[in-house]
Amino acid sequence: MLGEVQLPNLNYLSISNCGNLRSLIINNCNNLKLSLGHENVIPKLRLKSLFIGSLPQLLSFPQWLQGCADTLHSSLVIADCENLEKFPEWSSTLICLNTLTIRDCPKLLSLPNDVHCLPNLECLEMKDCPELCRRYQPEVGHDWAKISHIKQVKIVSSETEH
Repeated sequence: MLGEVQLPNLNYLSISNCGNLRSLIINNCNNLKLSLGHENVIPKLRLKSLFIGSLPQLLSFPQWLQGCADTLHSSLVIADCENLEKFPEWSSTLICLNTLTIRDCPKLLSLPNDVHCLPNLECLEMKDCPELCRRYQPEVGHDWAKISHIKQVKIVSSETEH
């Protein structure tokens, strides 16, 4: 197992034939754009957990991540992506996902409309995403009903803590 590798001057990375790659962490890459230049799905990507953090260039999820949608069952963490604006249309295919954590994504205004169609989602945490936290605040947020079926919901912001 390879531990953490830091490549501050990395311009290009190719990962091939990684049938056993289970977790992927992409963190603190200020200039990284996750788009491949074309939006093909990579069907052989079989991740169980994915962490995307500190990517200011990320505006939306790249299409290639759809290739792991049906195997991503442990966790999806999105943190400190200050320009992320929306979830992809295909997010309803994350049917095995157990935990979704979203932190410090101020431009992210809502979860996917069909978040209620994620049958295995048991834990949802939203932290320091002002509009997102306001919309899904337990009992009073106008979109609370969409996530009320989730066993553990934790919403933390400067305005509210639940």
